[in-house]
Amino acid sequence: MAVAFALATVALGSAALGLALSPSPAVSAASAALLSATAIAYLVSRAGGIPLLGQHKEPFDTLGVATSVLEVTAAVVAWQSKPRRQS
Repeated sequence: MAVAFALATVALGSAALGLALSPSPAVSAASAALLSATAIAYLVSRAGGIPLLGQHKEPFDTLGVATSVLEVTAAVVAWQSKPRRQS
């Protein structure tokens, strides 16, 4: 589980860097998808465990729920603020 958390952290950091250095519709969409996936992974890990990462169901916690709400909010913002292609 620690390795998955570290990989998610690196991926989210890379997405933030990509948005800062080269904002594009593809980077915004990828960031939104990654943020959504991390929020979904939290929900799944609490609902019944994630195969290969830990089969046991973990309890919901205030920090985790707050973080997931922020991830979903950021995903919506990333999706809605995709730069438009100029023709």
